[in-house]
Amino acid sequence: VYRIQIPLSEEGEYTFTAVSSLDGEEDAEAEALTVKNSFDVPAPIEGFLVTSLHDGSLKLTWQAPAGAIKLLLLRDGVALGYIPVDITTYTDHYANLNLSRTYTYTLIAENEAGRKGTPVYAQGKPTLLADTEAPTAPAALTAEASGMTVTLSWTRATDNVGVIGYRVYRDGVLIRDSVKRSYTDEGLSRDTEYVYTVTAYDGAGNESAMSTSARIVTDDTYTIDTFRVTLKTNRSGNIADDRLDMIVSVGDAERVVVKAVYLSKDMTEQIHEVELVRSGAFWTGSWIFNRVYQIVSMTAYAYEGESLVAEREADGFPRAVSAGIGVSVTVANAMYVPVAMNSAEIVLRQAETGLVFRQPIFKEADEHYYQFEHLGAGTYTLTVEYTKDGTLHELYRQDNILLANGVEKVLTPVAVNRFIRIRQDLDELVYGISLMDTQSIDGYLLHEGDSAFFMESGTESITLISLWEGKQILVDGIFYTVPSAYDLALTEGVTLYAFDPLDGAQCQESKEIRIRFDTNEPFSLEGMEVSLRAKGDSRVHTVNASNEILLTIPVSADIVHYLIQGQSFSSENGVGYVLQGEQSWIYLEDSVEVYEIPIWLHKTTSVKLQFTCDAPMEGIKGYAAIMMDSTPFVLGESGAAELTVEGYLNATMYVNI
Repeated sequence: VYRIQIPLSEEGEYTFTAVSSLDGEEDAEAEALTVKNSFDVPAPIEGFLVTSLHDGSLKLTWQAPAGAIKLLLLRDGVALGYIPVDITTYTDHYANLNLSRTYTYTLIAENEAGRKGTPVYAQGKPTLLADTEAPTAPAALTAEASGMTVTLSWTRATDNVGVIGYRVYRDGVLIRDSVKRSYTDEGLSRDTEYVYTVTAYDGAGNESAMSTSARIVTDDTYTIDTFRVTLKTNRSGNIADDRLDMIVSVGDAERVVVKAVYLSKDMTEQIHEVELVRSGAFWTGSWIFNRVYQIVSMTAYAYEGESLVAEREADGFPRAVSAGIGVSVTVANAMYVPVAMNSAEIVLRQAETGLVFRQPIFKEADEHYYQFEHLGAGTYTLTVEYTKDGTLHELYRQDNILLANGVEKVLTPVAVNRFIRIRQDLDELVYGISLMDTQSIDGYLLHEGDSAFFMESGTESITLISLWEGKQILVDGIFYTVPSAYDLALTEGVTLYAFDPLDGAQCQESKEIRIRFDTNEPFSLEGMEVSLRAKGDSRVHTVNASNEILLTIPVSADIVHYLIQGQSFSSENGVGYVLQGEQSWIYLEDSVEVYEIPIWLHKTTSVKLQFTCDAPMEGIKGYAAIMMDSTPFVLGESGAAELTVEGYLNATMYVNI
């Protein structure tokens, strides 16, 4: 069996035959096979139009093409995305368009095989058109009365652009502008007929004709249709503020009073009255209270003269006033571990509900007063928590804190002594901290700043490990050999430790030598940094205006190693110099007052190079190098490039492309 694949590059019918040929035998020809190759593509898109809308948007419409599954839409050649084939309209919002431009849209159908149909094009220019057409009038207006409140509802109006709201009229006077299709009219007079109508309006300000009117008569008896008490509550539902606001709807009553029955904090029942004030269709008032344990009830009373004509009790009572817990917490050295304090919190948990209240530990001072407000009655647990390396450490815990409603409880002050601070007075020394069992502690002991560390309970001692690169340190003219480690014993409850890192250290006196840098050019090296090392004392020094360094070294030192980094200089007259890096030793002798080090400065200059070529060379890269310095370049469109390189006088420049 033989298999062969033949790509078909054009649409149409293809006939294939197979011939078997053997030496000495007659050729055998197989029966011809005809195949038809078809590159099916989606049908053409018809009816592609662009229409300008009133707001400056452009609306695109078309007819869905057969054989397509999606359409690619482009604006001025930029793809806006694919659109499912069953969608035949698209609105290009005015925010994406410019009124001064004409836009060309392209629509391309695509079938399941990914083959695309013939693109179609349409153009449109956004135009702001004046909308003068009013919406249709709302229909089916109904009115229902309950006491002295009327509830209205109606059906949706339509508009050529869109309805954005409705206006409600009572007895021909506008009383409400609403986006909803219903409205509740409160605070009406009793036994009174009212006539309501509604209109619709659009964004251009066009208002519809009036709807058919709805007539309604309110009840002939006084009723308090609305009595709302607004107050803040906590998550337990208790009152979390010292103020509540009241609003009452009772029509044309002459006087409204709200009586609050409450329990004071000494658990005696009291009554407080609030005389409400007429405000439009409502009666309003507020009550600011204190020393209240629980509000038992709130009742509104309406009067006509001296006669009580209606009353209503507010929902949601009795309701307790929330409680609070305050506690002063001292976290020793909190201000010296600001990063650690980012994860430290004081946490209050209520046993009955599982509610959790958190406050971050204050970082600006060790002691701070924390107040938890708007709590409900119950049993609480107070903890101070700290998270390190994903592990939660409980630094303090107090259980079974009983709290009653309306009570402000102040707890016994709390002290947390798990962050110890260590001080030493040498600016140059830096120490890492570790436990005696080699477990590392984050952070470094510095002369200033963050120098406190979290310690597990029961930690007896730590090790201070010197991170200073030098072996000796100069203090008041004496060189001390720095110990590599220092063991510090800890005492329970002690949070501040000071130690002398040079206590017991070996020491020796110092001496001064003068080093002068002689240059081959009359040039000042002032400010140049030089690394100098002598007898374990290693530090960076700066050359002064006399091209000298006054160096203090241990008296036993007999050799000084110096290191100068390669660098460039520029004089006031614009002449440039290059200094190659170098290092060597100075052997000290008692009779020498000044040790001279020769410095060779290489003067630099600017060189312009021009590259030309008859053949196109755009984009070809190269570089020009002098000694260890190289400058890259790229040839331009003309095959030429100009560059400026700094070269050494009497030096060879190498060019490579």
